[in-house]
Amino acid sequence: MWATWCKPCVEEMPHLSQWQKDLGGKGVRFDLVFVSVDDSDDVVTRFRERHPDAPASLRLADPDALPKWLGAIGVGESAPIPVHVFVDPDDRVRCVRAGGVKERDLTAVRQILGSN
Repeated sequence: MWATWCKPCVEEMPHLSQWQKDLGGKGVRFDLVFVSVDDSDDVVTRFRERHPDAPASLRLADPDALPKWLGAIGVGESAPIPVHVFVDPDDRVRCVRAGGVKERDLTAVRQILGSN
């Protein structure tokens, strides 16, 4: 979960995309899906026009539903975005994390993905 106005969200996008490429080169396949909590598709489209390297993104249909959704996944209704949800191939949630990731978090991500 991310938003165009969220500085940590925007800052981590290149890390996440690069991690997907690097880990994929080592045989670790994972899907990276971005879901915006912006108010409209137009906001996301304009952001991507200004940032052509930004990944494609889905959008939460009702951004006002975000607190309830956050509570349902266990991070609390007031958790900060970005929020990362790691789901295994059997559709089981392995980890939910609120807050931005940095390069130093790659080791933890590798453990979650089972690619030590």
